This record gives sequence, C-alpha cells and structure tokens, in this order.
Amino acid sequence: MAENKEMDIVGLMINIFAFIRRYIFVVLGFIVLGAGLGAVDYFTGRNYYKTTLVATSPVIDNQIVYELMGPVKYYVVNEMYDSISEKFDVSLDVAKDIKKIELDTSMVQAVKIELDVYNSENVPAIKDGIIFYLNSIPYVTSTIDSRRSELKGYIKDINEEIEDLNVLQDAII
Repeated sequence: MAENKEMDIVGLMINIFAFIRRYIFVVLGFIVLGAGLGAVDYFTGRNYYKTTLVATSPVIDNQIVYELMGPVKYYVVNEMYDSISEKFDVSLDVAKDIKKIELDTSMVQAVKIELDVYNSENVPAIKDGIIFYLNSIPYVTSTIDSRRSELKGYIKDINEEIEDLNVLQDAII
C-alpha cells in the first residue's frame, strides 16, 4: 500500500486552533509580557543620537591617534565622567551625555570617530573637547612644534632662494 504523504489543510487548521485553544493563556502571557517589557524600555530608556566625526592630521599617524584615544574609551565604558570632563575641558553634564566612542582607522590619513550621545546639542562641545584633549598631549604638541619649526626653516630657505633669483633677474635685466 502506498502511504498518503499529502497533508490535509482542514485537519491542519483544526490542529492549529486546538493548539491555540489549549495554550491560549501561555500565548497571551508571552504577548503581554513582551509588550509590557517593550513599553517599559520605551518609556524608561534614554534616547541617544549617533554622529560621525572625521579627524585628520598631516603630522600625527592614525594609529597614534587611535592609541591616544584608548584612555578616553576606557573612561566612557567605566562611566568615569569626571575624568572625561577634565580631559576634554567640558562640564560634567556634557561628559555624562557621552554614551559611547568608537574609532575606525581604516580611512587613509584620517580617523573616523563614531560618537553616541544622549543630547545632540552637546556634540559641538564634545568635538571641541576631543580636539582640546588631543592637542594637549605632550607628544602631539612636541610633534606639531617640531613640524612647525621644520616648515619655518623650509620657508626661510625658499625666501632666500627667491631673493637670490630676484638679484639674478635684476642682474640679467
């Protein structure tokens, strides 16, 4: 005898309704529990905003910036807002609005900083704080100063060459 491998739609529907009737309170309990937890999270959770900042420097390498931001990420994860406030030179309330900082060094000659904040109005203050923090690190300031003095030397040499060329041009004329 051949087995009947077809499924009876009417029988399937009857079995589904029997299952629902048998376990209606369990299904309704899970629906109410899920809706309740979702509502509690919606009304008690804080909204946050994501923004992306791109930092670039012709003097400092991307990996160095990534390493210099390591302590800041540690402070944010461990909610050490007083340290963030001190490092970024911002108020404690602005520091408490930082939810997460992530860095991406895959861009060429730039570092992408993904910033999650609770108050979008504090993004400019946090951005200025990050710039202040990076510019106040002694390694960064010494690197920038040495690059400045090197460029001033180049400018001085170029100006001397320009003067020599002007003298040569005047002599030819």
